[in-house]
Amino acid sequence: MGKTKRGPRGSGSISKRKDGRWAARYTVVLPTGEHKVMQDICCRTQEEARKQLAQRIAQRDRGEITMGAGITVEKFYECWLEEISDEDVGLRPTTVELYKRLYKKYILPILGKKKLANLDVNDVERLFKLIKKHSKHQARATKKALSSMLTSAKKHKYVLNNPARDYKVKTIKPKEPVVWNKEQLRKFLAEAKNTSPYYAAYALMANYGLRRGEVLGLRWEDVDFSNERIHIKQQIVSIDNRPRVGELKTDKSDRTLPLNEWLIGILKERFVPGASGLIFQTRNGTPIAPRNFYRDFQNIAKRAGLPHIKIHALRHMAACFMRDEGVDPKTCQSILGHATLEMTLRIYQHANSECERMASTKLGKLILS
Repeated sequence: MGKTKRGPRGSGSISKRKDGRWAARYTVVLPTGEHKVMQDICCRTQEEARKQLAQRIAQRDRGEITMGAGITVEKFYECWLEEISDEDVGLRPTTVELYKRLYKKYILPILGKKKLANLDVNDVERLFKLIKKHSKHQARATKKALSSMLTSAKKHKYVLNNPARDYKVKTIKPKEPVVWNKEQLRKFLAEAKNTSPYYAAYALMANYGLRRGEVLGLRWEDVDFSNERIHIKQQIVSIDNRPRVGELKTDKSDRTLPLNEWLIGILKERFVPGASGLIFQTRNGTPIAPRNFYRDFQNIAKRAGLPHIKIHALRHMAACFMRDEGVDPKTCQSILGHATLEMTLRIYQHANSECERMASTKLGKLILS
C-alpha cells in the first residue's frame, strides 16, 4: 500500500492500494467498549475516497453506522438471551421461557442464518405469514418476541431500525370461552372429590377463580384458620419443563381472601398438625408440574362426561357466577387479582344464556301485567 494519509484523531485514514485504488478506514466503538476498524470503502480516486470517508464519519457520529454486518440473527439471539435472562432486566422467567420456545419453533429455523443488519420488513412478513397459517395468536406473540430482540439490537447499534415493529399483525377478536354451567361444575367437583387428590385445589379455583399456578403455589403458612383467611403470595411456573416457585403475575395478584366454611372444612381435612410447605405437592415433596395438574383436570372432566374446556375457564366461570350473584366489579377484580378493572368489566359484559332467559321472562311479565 501507498503512504497513509492521516487526519485528526477519529477522522479516519486513507491509503493507496497496490492495484491503484484508494482505501479508507475509520473506527467505531462497539457496545462492549471495544474499537473496531471499518474498512469497507474502496474508490478509484483519492478525492472520491475522501468524500466517502467524510460521509461515513458523519453517519458514525449520528449513530447511523451498524456493527452487526457480520452477525447472524441466531448469533445475536444467543447474546440477547443471556441479557434478558438476567434478573436485573426485570423480565419474568415465564416470559423468557415463552420467548425461547417461539425462537426455537419459528424464528431461528426461518431467520436464524440471516445477517442481522440485512433483516428487513420482507423477511419479517415472510415469517409471520408462515406462522399465521398455524395460529394468529402465535404470530402476535412471535412479533412481540422478535421486536423485543431487535429493539435491543437497535439500542446497541447493531441495526438501524426494527422491521418487526413496522409490521402490523391484525388484531384478533377474543373468542367467548367455553364454560360449564353451575350444575356441570357441581358434577365435576363431585367426581374430583371421589377420584382426585387435588379436589381441594379445584374447590379453591372454582370459589375464587385462582390461576392454576396460584393454587399450586399455596403453602400452609398462607392459610390462617384463626382469622379465616388465605393469602395468595406466589405461584408455580414451568421453566425448562420443570416446576419451580415464581413471582405472581401482577402486583394485584398478591391478595388476601376470606375463607368460607366449605373451604375451611376441605382444607382442614388435608391439614396435619405441624404441616408446612406447599399444600399440593408430589410424593417426593416437590411442586406439582402445571402440565400434570392440567392432565388430571381433563381426566376428571372426561370421567364425569362433561364438555371439554380449558382449566383457565374455571377462572372465567367464577367471575360470571359472581356477576350473576350481584357482586360488584371492583370486588370481583380484588378476588380475581385482575391488574385492571377493565379486564373484569370485559367478563361482566358477556351475558350468559341463563341471565338472558331471566331478563326475557321478567320483561314478558312486565309487559303483560
